Amino acid sequence: MQTSLFRRGFLSRTGLRNVVAAPRAQPMAEFIRENVFSAHRERILYPIAGLSLVAFVPLGIHHLLEGDFLIGVLLLVAMTMLAVDTVAVYRHHVAPIPFRYLLVPTVACVGVMLVSNGVYGALWTFPTVMLAYFVMPRRAANLTGVAILAAATALLVMFQDEGMALRFAISLGLCLVIVNLHAAVLDTVHQRMLSQSLTDPLTGAFTRRHMETCVQQSVERNRRTGAPASLLVIDVDRFEAVNDAYGHMAADLALRALAGLLMARARKLDLLFRMEGGKFLMLVPDTHASQAVKLAEHIRVAVAQTPLIEGRSLEVSIGASELRAGDDPDNWVERANGALARAKGEGRNRVRSA
Repeated sequence: MQTSLFRRGFLSRTGLRNVVAAPRAQPMAEFIRENVFSAHRERILYPIAGLSLVAFVPLGIHHLLEGDFLIGVLLLVAMTMLAVDTVAVYRHHVAPIPFRYLLVPTVACVGVMLVSNGVYGALWTFPTVMLAYFVMPRRAANLTGVAILAAATALLVMFQDEGMALRFAISLGLCLVIVNLHAAVLDTVHQRMLSQSLTDPLTGAFTRRHMETCVQQSVERNRRTGAPASLLVIDVDRFEAVNDAYGHMAADLALRALAGLLMARARKLDLLFRMEGGKFLMLVPDTHASQAVKLAEHIRVAVAQTPLIEGRSLEVSIGASELRAGDDPDNWVERANGALARAKGEGRNRVRSA
């Protein structure tokens, strides 16, 4: 028996959370939620939590013993929040305290240290600003960094001297610029890698691997909420004969044009994937079988009426299948493939459902 791709370990629990099934018309940048570090927060959290707890819990206790109650309490509050989130993430639960809230006691503590310790307190603004880029959206992190820069500079002018404040402002300002340059490069690389891994280079449709993720998500959504969904498996009739008659290059151009036509005829939330050769799968969310069959017939007619290869049209057979209670991704796709086989067996260029 052939092993299903859905059971080969391509999809992890983390992977399902991090891959976003975006509408077909969105640019690939939409896959980067908030900023490039967002998907890796849990991974970043462990070393930050370990080092912070080892370093700052004793420091907070030391400040309490020395009579610096405000600094000591703020440090211990920040470390407690961090510990609570870390334990929750370790147990595969949602962090109960939003990561951005960790900045509240941290920034307050840095402000107090700036007033009491001057330049030594100013040094703590640098890791605080860096932390903002890991726990907040990039725009919010930039606003936070600029606010910390302005407030810390003002405090240094008030309680220290202008020369020190100027040198501090230049140093932290350069750090903000450098972090943004690095983040911009990482965003570009991340976007390119996502595009390569999720998009078929020939047709512009999503890849089979991303199809597996999105179909699995639809099954899980149906189990949680009962939301309907349907699949359309669309296959070019006699595609090998098309290859033989017109050549691979012309056939590739026809597939690209066909994918463009399918995307144009689909709805905004529908997702198109290339399975293999001239075979595509369209995931149709929030749609029952009767609606899916109507959409499939609309697509079949449009393909038959549109010149796609050297002034001639192609024909497609389509199998439709609605998600049923208790389905897993394999039998859902298999039913759609079975409906496609019936359409082929009954003469091609038609729609059948299962």
